[in-house]
Amino acid sequence: MKKVSKIQQNRNRAYFTMMLPGLLVMVIIFAFPLGKLLINSFQKYKLIDPNGIKFIGFQNYVNAFKDKAFIKSIGLTLKYVFYSLLIELPLALIMMEIISTVKKGGDLVKILFLPPMVMPSVVTGTIWRLMFNATFGIIPWILSHFGIYANEWLTQNNTALFCLVAVDIWASTPFLLIIFLSGRATISTDLYEAALIDGAGRVKAFFKITLPLIRNTIMFGLMLRLTDCIRVFPTIHIMTAGGPGTATQTLNYYIYKTAFSWSNIGYSSAMGIIELLISIALVLVLQKAFYVGKKKERGN
Repeated sequence: MKKVSKIQQNRNRAYFTMMLPGLLVMVIIFAFPLGKLLINSFQKYKLIDPNGIKFIGFQNYVNAFKDKAFIKSIGLTLKYVFYSLLIELPLALIMMEIISTVKKGGDLVKILFLPPMVMPSVVTGTIWRLMFNATFGIIPWILSHFGIYANEWLTQNNTALFCLVAVDIWASTPFLLIIFLSGRATISTDLYEAALIDGAGRVKAFFKITLPLIRNTIMFGLMLRLTDCIRVFPTIHIMTAGGPGTATQTLNYYIYKTAFSWSNIGYSSAMGIIELLISIALVLVLQKAFYVGKKKERGN
């Protein structure tokens, strides 16, 4: 036993030695910027006054929670995340099931879904801004044939955010679809054949076999999309620039404006730390929800 333990210790030491260069790179890439962000958040730091940098403790954080625009931007961010994932998740699951059960043309369908996923966000925002244009956009032109006449949706308070959500759904659902398809491919076909013999239909097999077995894959995909939605920027900057007014000014965009339009690096750094904490909290809540669901399923 001691000999085996010695061998295992040597293997662990070798693994750690091989991982060390990668860990050092990660520390340099992630830890240093994060540390700098944290330090800036405790300072009065404006780009227009580089000599006036001074330590002010938690004052930037206090100011953030007194800032109505900051509170509103958090609400808009959560709304954007909720609406996007609410539609993207079931849509990706439905498309996954259809593609997985289609015998012919499944690979072609996968290829057709790739362009939205790989298209740069700047290009996506530009294309959709033109498509939503009330004068020459293709979307108002199509809707006009159904009695829905042109409107400047991107400049209306009640529609601008939903236009951005629609773009996110178009661009990001294929990403979830690819992740879910990879998880679906790991499920043995014998399980579905056995369910078919037992008289279970496709819908029942989906809820009793597919969903439980790709639970971790679903959680992984949602975690990635959750963080992506929170830090969304290019499409908002291209399509609405946070407008009209502050109707689409999400937290990430407000941080950008504070840092580079108003040159307030200290305050924007504090908001950046808060954004990071919100992201971590939401991910933990998501993990907890999946864990509780899995525990209940095992109990049943």
